[in-house]
Amino acid sequence: MGDTGSRAIYYYFQMRTGLKIEDAVERPEALVSFLRDMFKAGAQVLERKIIEKLCASFGINPGEVGGADLATLVKRVLFEK
Repeated sequence: MGDTGSRAIYYYFQMRTGLKIEDAVERPEALVSFLRDMFKAGAQVLERKIIEKLCASFGINPGEVGGADLATLVKRVLFEK
């Protein structure tokens, strides 16, 4: 997406939700809702990409997460260590 696009999305996220992007970790539902509202059907592609990156970063086999959505996976990797 590029740096400029990412910054624009972060800014829009903050304006729409009142949260900083760093706060999305504690409120992953807000991030998912924002992505779905902003990107509509395209949000599924973004969510899958984010899930792939989370799995790679935390050493999780993507096959182990099954059909878990982004919010569920964020909670799993961050709060069930």
